[in-house]
Amino acid sequence: NNEGLEGPTDSAKLTVTWAQVTPGVQFAIAFNTNNNTYFFVQWRYGNGALSPLQTVYASPKGYFYSETQIRYFGTGRNIQQMILTFPSSAGGRFIVDNLAYNQGGTG
Repeated sequence: NNEGLEGPTDSAKLTVTWAQVTPGVQFAIAFNTNNNTYFFVQWRYGNGALSPLQTVYASPKGYFYSETQIRYFGTGRNIQQMILTFPSSAGGRFIVDNLAYNQGGTG
């Protein structure tokens, strides 16, 4: 499955919940700033536990945007939910592009 999500970064939170747990997720994320920026990602595992909060950095890739790529492949822990948190300093807007995930994991 491929989808794109767009929204403001003004201290916003984006949560994606899968109907079934997934062993793998990958996506690109871009911000409308030409500066280094960051955001936070957290995973909710199939058993309900949360991963530690991870800081992810994005760097300038073009004239008007900064970008990075995220790849999570469970290492034995399938996920139910992805939580992205954006500080107000992350730039005015974000877009999650090429969101891809595997289906059919178990707990």
